[in-house]
Amino acid sequence: MKAKRIFAVIIAAVLVALSCVSAFAADSYFSLNGFSFEINSQGEAVIREYDKSNSSVVIPEKLLGAKVTEIADYAFFGDAEMTSISFEKARWLKKIGSNAFYGCSGLTALCIGYSVTELGFGAFQSCGGLESVTLSSSLNEIPSQCFYNCDKLNGVIIGENVTKIGEYAFGNCSALDDIFIPAGVTVIPQNAFSGCGDLNISCYAASAAHEFATENNIPYTLVDDYPLGDADGDKCVTINDATYIQMYDVGMWDFERKFLFLFSDINNDGEVDIRDATFIQMRLAGMI
Repeated sequence: MKAKRIFAVIIAAVLVALSCVSAFAADSYFSLNGFSFEINSQGEAVIREYDKSNSSVVIPEKLLGAKVTEIADYAFFGDAEMTSISFEKARWLKKIGSNAFYGCSGLTALCIGYSVTELGFGAFQSCGGLESVTLSSSLNEIPSQCFYNCDKLNGVIIGENVTKIGEYAFGNCSALDDIFIPAGVTVIPQNAFSGCGDLNISCYAASAAHEFATENNIPYTLVDDYPLGDADGDKCVTINDATYIQMYDVGMWDFERKFLFLFSDINNDGEVDIRDATFIQMRLAGMI
Protein backbone atom coordinates (compact mmCIF):
# COMPACT_ATOMS: atom_id res chain seq x y z
CA MET A 1 0.00 0.00 0.00
CA LYS A 2 2.82 2.35 0.92
CA ALA A 3 4.51 1.68 -2.44
CA LYS A 4 1.27 2.54 -4.25
CA ARG A 5 1.01 5.84 -2.37
CA ILE A 6 4.61 6.73 -3.27
CA PHE A 7 3.98 5.85 -6.91
CA ALA A 8 0.82 8.00 -6.91
CA VAL A 9 2.76 10.94 -5.46
CA ILE A 10 5.46 10.57 -8.14
CA ILE A 11 2.86 10.45 -10.93
CA ALA A 12 1.12 13.53 -9.50
CA ALA A 13 4.43 15.40 -9.32
CA VAL A 14 5.23 14.51 -12.93
CA LEU A 15 1.80 15.68 -14.08
CA VAL A 16 2.22 18.98 -12.22
CA ALA A 17 5.67 19.46 -13.78
CA LEU A 18 4.31 18.74 -17.26
CA SER A 19 1.44 21.16 -16.75
CA CYS A 20 3.91 23.87 -15.67
CA VAL A 21 6.04 23.29 -18.79
CA SER A 22 2.94 23.38 -20.96
CA ALA A 23 1.75 26.59 -19.29
CA PHE A 24 5.16 28.21 -19.76
CA ALA A 25 5.21 27.28 -23.45
CA ALA A 26 1.74 28.74 -23.95
CA ASP A 27 2.47 31.86 -21.90
CA SER A 28 5.73 32.62 -23.75
CA TYR A 29 3.65 34.33 -26.47
CA PHE A 30 1.91 37.59 -25.63
CA SER A 31 0.13 40.60 -27.12
CA LEU A 32 0.59 44.12 -25.77
CA ASN A 33 0.04 47.57 -27.29
CA GLY A 34 -0.48 46.04 -30.71
CA PHE A 35 2.68 43.92 -30.60
CA SER A 36 2.56 40.12 -30.71
CA PHE A 37 5.80 38.83 -29.22
CA GLU A 38 7.47 35.94 -27.50
CA ILE A 39 9.84 35.74 -24.56
CA ASN A 40 12.76 33.60 -25.66
CA SER A 41 14.89 31.28 -23.55
CA GLN A 42 17.17 34.19 -22.64
CA GLY A 43 14.21 36.13 -21.24
CA GLU A 44 14.29 38.62 -24.14
CA ALA A 45 11.31 39.86 -26.15
CA VAL A 46 11.12 39.07 -29.88
CA ILE A 47 8.46 41.01 -31.81
CA ARG A 48 6.65 38.65 -34.19
CA GLU A 49 3.79 40.78 -35.53
CA TYR A 50 2.02 44.13 -35.26
CA ASP A 51 -1.74 44.62 -35.49
CA LYS A 52 -1.53 47.89 -37.50
CA SER A 53 -3.42 49.75 -34.77
CA ASN A 54 -1.22 52.84 -35.11
CA SER A 55 0.37 54.38 -38.18
CA SER A 56 3.22 55.84 -36.08
CA VAL A 57 5.04 52.91 -34.51
CA VAL A 58 7.53 53.19 -31.65
CA ILE A 59 9.56 50.09 -30.91
CA PRO A 60 9.66 49.95 -27.09
CA GLU A 61 12.65 49.35 -24.86
CA LYS A 62 10.86 46.52 -23.05
CA LEU A 63 7.67 44.46 -23.27
CA LEU A 64 6.36 42.99 -20.01
CA GLY A 65 9.72 43.82 -18.46
CA ALA A 66 11.69 41.88 -21.10
CA LYS A 67 14.26 43.73 -23.23
CA VAL A 68 13.21 43.96 -26.88
CA THR A 69 16.22 42.53 -28.73
CA GLU A 70 14.80 41.35 -32.05
CA ILE A 71 12.19 42.09 -34.71
CA ALA A 72 11.49 38.75 -36.37
CA ASP A 73 11.26 37.88 -40.08
CA TYR A 74 8.13 39.35 -41.74
CA ALA A 75 7.01 41.05 -38.48
CA PHE A 76 5.67 44.19 -40.25
CA PHE A 77 5.39 42.66 -43.72
CA GLY A 78 3.15 44.68 -46.05
CA ASP A 79 2.04 47.23 -43.43
CA ALA A 80 1.22 50.00 -45.91
CA GLU A 81 -0.61 51.99 -43.21
CA MET A 82 2.59 52.62 -41.23
CA THR A 83 3.90 56.14 -41.83
CA SER A 84 6.76 56.22 -39.31
CA ILE A 85 8.86 53.81 -37.28
CA SER A 86 11.02 54.92 -34.35
CA PHE A 87 13.84 52.89 -32.84
CA GLU A 88 14.91 55.65 -30.44
CA LYS A 89 13.63 53.89 -27.30
CA ALA A 90 14.70 50.40 -28.41
CA ARG A 91 18.19 50.60 -26.96
CA TRP A 92 18.52 46.81 -26.64
CA LEU A 93 17.39 46.01 -30.19
CA LYS A 94 20.07 43.99 -31.98
CA LYS A 95 18.44 42.35 -34.98
CA ILE A 96 15.85 43.21 -37.64
CA GLY A 97 14.91 40.05 -39.51
CA SER A 98 14.50 39.18 -43.18
CA ASN A 99 11.69 41.03 -44.98
CA ALA A 100 10.66 42.48 -41.61
CA PHE A 101 9.41 45.72 -43.21
CA TYR A 102 8.89 44.49 -46.77
CA GLY A 103 6.34 46.63 -48.61
CA CYS A 104 5.82 49.21 -45.85
CA SER A 105 5.12 51.82 -48.50
CA GLY A 106 4.03 54.57 -46.11
CA LEU A 107 7.46 54.97 -44.52
CA THR A 108 9.28 58.11 -45.72
CA ALA A 109 12.33 58.26 -43.44
CA LEU A 110 14.33 55.70 -41.51
CA CYS A 111 16.94 56.03 -38.77
CA ILE A 112 18.02 52.63 -37.49
CA GLY A 113 19.01 52.62 -33.82
CA TYR A 114 22.65 52.51 -32.82
CA SER A 115 22.25 49.20 -30.96
CA VAL A 116 21.24 47.28 -34.10
CA THR A 117 24.03 44.99 -35.33
CA GLU A 118 22.18 42.83 -37.88
CA LEU A 119 19.71 43.34 -40.72
CA GLY A 120 18.14 40.41 -42.55
CA PHE A 121 17.75 39.79 -46.28
CA GLY A 122 15.38 42.32 -47.87
CA ALA A 123 14.60 43.91 -44.51
CA PHE A 124 13.21 47.12 -46.09
CA GLN A 125 12.63 45.88 -49.62
CA SER A 126 9.90 47.58 -51.69
CA CYS A 127 9.28 50.41 -49.22
CA GLY A 128 8.10 52.62 -52.07
CA GLY A 129 7.71 55.84 -50.05
CA LEU A 130 11.08 55.71 -48.31
CA GLU A 131 13.18 58.79 -49.11
CA SER A 132 16.07 58.91 -46.64
CA VAL A 133 17.96 56.36 -44.54
CA THR A 134 20.52 56.64 -41.74
CA LEU A 135 22.01 53.28 -40.78
CA SER A 136 23.29 52.23 -37.37
CA SER A 137 27.03 52.64 -36.86
CA SER A 138 26.99 49.20 -35.19
CA LEU A 139 26.01 47.36 -38.38
CA ASN A 140 28.65 45.16 -40.00
CA GLU A 141 26.80 44.44 -43.23
CA ILE A 142 24.00 45.73 -45.44
CA PRO A 143 22.48 42.44 -46.63
CA SER A 144 21.34 41.51 -50.12
CA GLN A 145 18.25 43.33 -51.40
CA CYS A 146 17.97 45.25 -48.13
CA PHE A 147 16.53 48.32 -49.89
CA TYR A 148 15.71 46.78 -53.25
CA ASN A 149 12.93 48.60 -55.14
CA CYS A 150 12.83 51.59 -52.78
CA ASP A 151 12.39 53.80 -55.81
CA LYS A 152 12.01 57.12 -53.93
CA LEU A 153 15.09 56.66 -51.78
CA ASN A 154 17.43 59.57 -52.47
CA GLY A 155 19.80 59.85 -49.52
CA VAL A 156 21.69 57.22 -47.49
CA ILE A 157 24.31 57.38 -44.74
CA ILE A 158 26.10 54.09 -44.11
CA GLY A 159 27.49 53.54 -40.61
CA GLU A 160 31.23 53.54 -40.07
CA ASN A 161 31.49 49.89 -38.97
CA VAL A 162 29.88 48.42 -42.09
CA THR A 163 32.36 46.31 -44.06
CA LYS A 164 30.14 44.74 -46.71
CA ILE A 165 27.29 45.74 -49.03
CA GLY A 166 25.26 42.78 -50.32
CA GLU A 167 23.96 41.84 -53.78
CA TYR A 168 21.37 44.33 -55.08
CA ALA A 169 21.30 45.98 -51.65
CA PHE A 170 20.20 49.23 -53.32
CA GLY A 171 19.05 47.73 -56.60
CA ASN A 172 16.34 49.64 -58.49
CA CYS A 173 16.60 52.62 -56.15
CA SER A 174 16.14 54.83 -59.19
CA ALA A 175 16.01 58.12 -57.24
CA LEU A 176 19.17 57.42 -55.22
CA ASP A 177 21.56 60.28 -55.94
CA ASP A 178 23.52 60.63 -52.70
CA ILE A 179 25.15 57.92 -50.58
CA PHE A 180 28.00 58.12 -48.08
CA ILE A 181 30.16 54.97 -47.95
CA PRO A 182 32.78 54.95 -45.16
CA ALA A 183 36.34 53.74 -45.58
CA GLY A 184 35.65 50.50 -43.69
CA VAL A 185 33.47 49.10 -46.48
CA THR A 186 35.66 46.70 -48.46
CA VAL A 187 33.08 44.57 -50.32
CA ILE A 188 30.80 46.18 -52.92
CA PRO A 189 29.37 43.83 -55.59
CA GLN A 190 28.90 45.13 -59.12
CA ASN A 191 25.11 44.96 -58.82
CA ALA A 192 24.84 46.69 -55.44
CA PHE A 193 23.52 49.87 -57.10
CA SER A 194 21.98 48.35 -60.21
CA GLY A 195 19.34 50.71 -61.59
CA CYS A 196 20.62 53.79 -59.72
CA GLY A 197 21.17 56.04 -62.72
CA ASP A 198 21.97 59.39 -61.03
CA LEU A 199 24.10 58.16 -58.14
CA ASN A 200 26.88 60.21 -56.55
CA ILE A 201 29.07 58.40 -54.02
CA SER A 202 30.61 60.35 -51.15
CA CYS A 203 33.71 58.52 -49.92
CA TYR A 204 37.32 58.77 -48.77
CA ALA A 205 40.24 58.78 -51.19
CA ALA A 206 41.79 55.38 -51.94
CA SER A 207 38.89 53.53 -50.28
CA ALA A 208 37.04 50.59 -51.84
CA ALA A 209 34.12 52.93 -52.53
CA HIS A 210 36.43 55.35 -54.36
CA GLU A 211 37.79 52.47 -56.43
CA PHE A 212 34.28 51.16 -57.11
CA ALA A 213 33.08 54.57 -58.27
CA THR A 214 36.10 55.04 -60.52
CA GLU A 215 35.84 51.59 -62.11
CA ASN A 216 32.10 51.97 -62.77
CA ASN A 217 32.21 55.59 -63.96
CA ILE A 218 30.04 56.74 -61.05
CA PRO A 219 30.42 60.40 -59.98
CA TYR A 220 31.94 60.76 -56.52
CA THR A 221 32.81 63.32 -53.87
CA LEU A 222 35.95 62.87 -51.77
CA VAL A 223 35.24 63.90 -48.19
CA ASP A 224 38.81 63.95 -46.87
CA ASP A 225 39.05 67.74 -46.78
CA TYR A 226 35.78 68.35 -44.90
CA PRO A 227 36.45 69.07 -41.20
CA LEU A 228 34.29 68.00 -38.27
CA GLY A 229 31.54 70.57 -37.84
CA ASP A 230 31.39 71.59 -41.50
CA ALA A 231 27.60 71.71 -41.90
CA ASP A 232 27.44 73.83 -45.04
CA GLY A 233 30.16 71.95 -46.95
CA ASP A 234 32.53 74.87 -47.58
CA LYS A 235 35.48 72.92 -46.08
CA CYS A 236 35.89 75.21 -43.09
CA VAL A 237 34.10 75.68 -39.76
CA THR A 238 32.62 79.09 -38.98
CA ILE A 239 29.69 80.55 -37.05
CA ASN A 240 27.62 79.89 -40.17
CA ASP A 241 27.88 76.16 -39.52
CA ALA A 242 26.46 76.59 -36.00
CA THR A 243 23.60 78.61 -37.47
CA TYR A 244 22.85 75.99 -40.11
CA ILE A 245 22.80 73.27 -37.45
CA GLN A 246 20.32 75.30 -35.41
CA MET A 247 18.18 75.75 -38.52
CA TYR A 248 18.33 72.03 -39.24
CA ASP A 249 17.30 71.28 -35.66
CA VAL A 250 14.04 73.22 -36.12
CA GLY A 251 13.36 71.93 -39.64
CA MET A 252 14.28 75.09 -41.55
CA TRP A 253 17.22 73.64 -43.49
CA ASP A 254 18.64 70.34 -44.69
CA PHE A 255 22.11 69.13 -45.65
CA GLU A 256 23.08 69.43 -49.30
CA ARG A 257 25.03 66.18 -49.00
CA LYS A 258 24.11 63.48 -46.51
CA PHE A 259 27.67 62.92 -45.30
CA LEU A 260 27.61 66.46 -43.91
CA PHE A 261 25.12 65.19 -41.34
CA LEU A 262 27.85 62.91 -39.97
CA PHE A 263 30.39 65.70 -40.01
CA SER A 264 27.96 67.90 -38.05
CA ASP A 265 27.26 65.26 -35.39
CA ILE A 266 30.20 66.43 -33.33
CA ASN A 267 29.32 64.57 -30.12
CA ASN A 268 28.63 61.38 -32.13
CA ASP A 269 25.23 60.68 -30.54
CA GLY A 270 23.43 60.04 -33.83
CA GLU A 271 21.65 63.40 -33.76
CA VAL A 272 22.48 66.84 -35.10
CA ASP A 273 21.03 69.40 -32.71
CA ILE A 274 21.64 72.45 -30.55
CA ARG A 275 24.36 70.66 -28.60
CA ASP A 276 26.49 70.34 -31.73
CA ALA A 277 25.90 74.00 -32.59
CA THR A 278 26.91 75.00 -29.05
CA PHE A 279 30.12 72.97 -29.34
CA ILE A 280 31.08 74.92 -32.49
CA GLN A 281 30.29 78.26 -30.87
CA MET A 282 32.37 77.40 -27.79
CA ARG A 283 35.28 76.19 -29.95
CA LEU A 284 35.24 79.33 -32.08
CA ALA A 285 35.20 81.42 -28.90
CA GLY A 286 38.25 79.56 -27.59
CA MET A 287 36.36 78.07 -24.67
CA ILE A 288 37.28 74.48 -25.51
